[in-house]
Amino acid sequence: MLNRSIGVVLVAVLILVGVIFLAPGIRANPELCTASSLPEMVGANSDVNFQFSFTNTDPSTTIDWITITTPTGTFNIVSTSADGWNSYVDGSGAEFTDGALVPGATLTLNVEAQTGPFVSGEIDWGIYAYGDSSPAGPGESICQNNTPTDMVDNTPYISNVTPSDLTASSVLISWTTNLPATSQVDYGLDGTYGSYSTLDNTLVTNHSVTLTNLTSNTGYHYQVESTTPSGGDDVSDDNTFLTAINPPTLPSQPTITETTIKSADKTPPGISLDTAIVPKVTKTIPTIQGTAADNDGVVKIEYSTDDGVNWLPVNSAPNLGTKSVNFSFTPVNLADGTYYIEARAFDTSGNSATTATIRLVISRVPPQIGGSIITVGPQVLQPNSNGLIEALVGVDQKITVHSIGGPTTVDILSQRLGNDTNNSNFELTQNPSSGLWSGVLSFAKAGTYELTIRSINGAGQQTTQYLQTIDALAPARVVSATTKTAIKNASATLYYKDVDSGSWVVWDGSAYSEQNPQTTPDGNLHLLIPPGTYYLKVTAAGYRPLISRIFTLDQSLPLSTSLALRPSFALNLGLVHLSLPSFSVSSLSIIPRLSSTESIANPLVGRAFPGFSLQSTDGNAVTELNLYGKPTIVAALGIWSPTTVEQLGVLANLQKNTNINVVPVFIQDSLASVSEYLGANGYNLTALADPDGTLVQPLEIGYLPTYYFLDQSGNIKKVTVGVLSSGELQTALVGQ
Repeated sequence: MLNRSIGVVLVAVLILVGVIFLAPGIRANPELCTASSLPEMVGANSDVNFQFSFTNTDPSTTIDWITITTPTGTFNIVSTSADGWNSYVDGSGAEFTDGALVPGATLTLNVEAQTGPFVSGEIDWGIYAYGDSSPAGPGESICQNNTPTDMVDNTPYISNVTPSDLTASSVLISWTTNLPATSQVDYGLDGTYGSYSTLDNTLVTNHSVTLTNLTSNTGYHYQVESTTPSGGDDVSDDNTFLTAINPPTLPSQPTITETTIKSADKTPPGISLDTAIVPKVTKTIPTIQGTAADNDGVVKIEYSTDDGVNWLPVNSAPNLGTKSVNFSFTPVNLADGTYYIEARAFDTSGNSATTATIRLVISRVPPQIGGSIITVGPQVLQPNSNGLIEALVGVDQKITVHSIGGPTTVDILSQRLGNDTNNSNFELTQNPSSGLWSGVLSFAKAGTYELTIRSINGAGQQTTQYLQTIDALAPARVVSATTKTAIKNASATLYYKDVDSGSWVVWDGSAYSEQNPQTTPDGNLHLLIPPGTYYLKVTAAGYRPLISRIFTLDQSLPLSTSLALRPSFALNLGLVHLSLPSFSVSSLSIIPRLSSTESIANPLVGRAFPGFSLQSTDGNAVTELNLYGKPTIVAALGIWSPTTVEQLGVLANLQKNTNINVVPVFIQDSLASVSEYLGANGYNLTALADPDGTLVQPLEIGYLPTYYFLDQSGNIKKVTVGVLSSGELQTALVGQ
C-alpha cells in the first residue's frame, strides 16, 4: 500500500513537471508519432467531443503514457476516454496511462471539452508520448506532435435593433449580426408575444423584416432572433413600438376646368422646380421657383408640402394661360420638420404632370425633447419621494414627449443600472394632430433604469438627452405561508370604495389597461393602483382566503409585496384526506411599499442657475439677474402637459407673495401660445416663454413639471419633479 501511495505521488509530480516544461520547442522527435483531430473547426461556447487519432511511428518503443494539452482558458476539458487505457482530466489537459501502443499501432483518444468565449483563429493541441512504463522526464518524451483546431465564433451577436417606416398597420424591423444568420421577429401586445414573422432562412448580416396587418395606435412588444447554420443563436431584449394613428380621410376635391378641354390633345405639360436654389436645411421657409410649358397652354399650377396629399395654388404665376409659365410659391404654416415638396401643372385639355419630390428640412434649432409624462391608462405616474418614477414589471406604461427641431425619428434607450447587457429600445410615434410623440415603456426585470432619448431630423441632425430614471419594482407575489413557494392560478380581486355612493365595487381595471380580477399563472400579481381607497381579496384552491386591510393611496403606486396564503383546514382519516371548507380568512396589511432605491443626487444642486434671456407675458425681458435677492421657485411647465393646469392656481397664488420670486417657464412654447393658454384658463399669472428650449439641457428637464428652488444668490438648492401643492412648494423653499 505504501509503495502504491508513493507511486501516486510520483505520478502527480511528473504530471506537474510535464505541464510546466513540455512546451513547444522541447527536444522530442516529431517524426516518431503522428496525430490528427476531429472536428477541425469549432464554435465558441460549445460542448464538443474531440477525437484524436494517434499513431506510434517509433519502430522500437511501446508507448504507455500520452498527454494532451491545450492553451489554458480556451477549453475546459470535461471528460476523457480511450479503449484499454485509464484516463483522467488534469487541469487544462488530459492524461492517458496504463496502456500499450505498440510500434505502428493507432489509438483513438476521446476528449469532451467546453469551448470558452470567442477566440478567433487557430489553436494547437499539444500531444506528448512516453514509453518504458514511466515518464521519461522534462524534454525527453518519445515524441511530440501538434494538431490544429480552428476556433470560430458561431454566436450571431445582435445589435442595432431599430424599427422604422412606422405606419398605422406596418413597421420595418432592422438589425445587424456579426455573422451571416437567419431572421425572425416575435411580436405581440405584451412580452409573451404570440405572433411571429415568417422565418427567413437567408443568411445575412443586415436583417430587415416587415410586420403587416397591425392595429393602428397600438403598442406592440417585439424581439428579434437570428441563428447560424452551426446552431449559434441570439435573441434581443424586449423592445416596443407604437403604431401610427390613421390619418383622417379627406374629402376628394373636384377638378376645376379653366378652359374648354381639347380632347384630341394627350400630351401633358412639362414642369420642373429650380432645385439648385432650394436649401436642404433652412431655418426659414424659402421661396421656391419653377417653370412649366405646354404646346397649347398652362392653365393651373399647384404645390404640395406633404408628398402630394394636399394641394394649394402657387403664389405667383403672372403669365398663366400661355405656353410657357414661370411661377413661384412660399409654403405657409410650416413648423420645424421635414417636408416633401412637389408642384403640378394642368394644360387646357386637362392633362397634368408632377415634378420630382424635393425634401425640405426646416430646423430653427436642432431636434430636442422638452419634457415628458408617463401614464398607465388615464393615471399620470408621479415621482416618489426619491425623485424616481415607480413602474411595475409586467405593466406597460405610455410615455409622451414634446419636441422641437422637426425630428422624424424619436426613440428611447433603456439601460438597467449595474447591467451592461440589459438594454431595450422603445420607438415613439408622432401624433399628426397634436405633434406629440408617444411610445410604450416596458420592463421585464426589476431594477433601476436610466432612460436616454434620441431625436433625429430629416437632415440627419441628432440630439441625445438624458430623460429620467425609472424604478421598476417586482410585481406582488402570491405564495404559500408554509412553503414560501408561488401559488399558481390564485384569483385576486381589487375592490374600490366609490366616492359618491360610499359602497364597495370591483375596481374597473380595464379603464387603466389592467386586469381586475386577475389570476396568477406564475404566482405574480400585476397591479398599478391609482389614488383611492381599496381592499384586496385573494383566493386559491386549498388555501384560506386573504382579505387585506383597507388602504388609501394619494398617488398611483405599484403593488409590490408578498401575499402569503395559509393552507385550508383538512382531516386525515387513514388513507382518506378531506379538505374542509374554510369559513375564516387571513388579514394582511398590504399598503404598496415605496421604492427602496436611494435618491439619486441631482448634479445641478449647488450650482448657479444657468444664464438666460426670455420674454415674459407682461412684455418684459427677464434674465437670471432678475432672480437674485429673493428665494425663488422656477417651475418648468408645458402647455401640452395635462399636469400643468393642476399647478396654475397654486403658482398664481404664490406669485402674490412679494417676498419670493415665482417664475413659471413654459418650455418649447411660444409667447403668444402661452398668453393665450393662460387667458383661456382664466389665470392671472406672469410667465416666461422659452420657445427654443434654451433651458432644457442646462436644467436637464426630462419630466414636467420640474421645480428648481434657488437661494437669494441664484444658486440651486433643491430640484423636485412632479405636481406639488402650495404647502409643499413653500416647505421646499423654506427648507432649502
